[in-house]
Amino acid sequence: MRSTLRHLYLSAHPAALTSPVESATLKYLEVFSLHMSRADATDNNSVVIVPFLNSVSATLKALQIRNCGTGVSLAPLFVALSANPGRFRRLKTISLADGELDISAFHGFLVPYLRNLEQVELDISDQGLMEAWLDRVVNGQTTFPSLRAFKICQPTTPSGLYLLTNLIERISSTLSRLQLQRPLPNEAFPQLIGALALSNIQMLAVETHTLTIPFLYLLAGKIPRLETLKLRVAQVVPSDQVSIAPLFFSQLKYVCRIRHFGTFSCRDVTTRGSPPQRKMLYTDGSFATS
Repeated sequence: MRSTLRHLYLSAHPAALTSPVESATLKYLEVFSLHMSRADATDNNSVVIVPFLNSVSATLKALQIRNCGTGVSLAPLFVALSANPGRFRRLKTISLADGELDISAFHGFLVPYLRNLEQVELDISDQGLMEAWLDRVVNGQTTFPSLRAFKICQPTTPSGLYLLTNLIERISSTLSRLQLQRPLPNEAFPQLIGALALSNIQMLAVETHTLTIPFLYLLAGKIPRLETLKLRVAQVVPSDQVSIAPLFFSQLKYVCRIRHFGTFSCRDVTTRGSPPQRKMLYTDGSFATS
């Protein structure tokens, strides 16, 4: 039976996908997302997915795999897929969440698709492995000439942040969306903003400890094309700057063309002798506080 299915989202054990599908069955499949469930100790070989993926490779544009706490290693999967490089000729998005990452296996799979990739999302909980991947990409002169969206659970060490900003600067000419999932030290922001200074970045999502007026001035001066800013912060504007915040946000809108601005407090912060700080949300020309 022919199917017009284009997006397929599964939560399953790898063994559920041990067979290829007939070519006409998922002829139009463009997005495949697999959230792996916990594996049985006797059956944890991810390579069993390969026949299924190969059977939909001609049309697949996005591959998303979430594999956290399952006991399944994805290394055999990426090694097997690398045996036929370029098979996923329409692949534009790769999204991977994993507790561990086999650098060689994953990078070997990725290389044939670097020229066409438009979106990369990496959520690797082991910071050392994430830093090792960044080191391989940066020092191996890996390029992503078409990359538009980059989401990463970045390492927080000084060396890891150096590699990250180096990569961001390299891809900044095409990058329009950047999401950093781990908190970024306040002192690291000038380096990040500097890497984005010549970019066309329109959406930035980051987490930091304190949202300050000088920080926002830095954004306004260096990233004039920014339209959407998502900040997760522990403290929203120190009390001595609260009174000038609304005026500044209006200026920020004018300078940066920001249409969406949101701050989300990780916890309620109270300055001694003053009421709890309010959260601000700016959307489509109006401000709201809570």
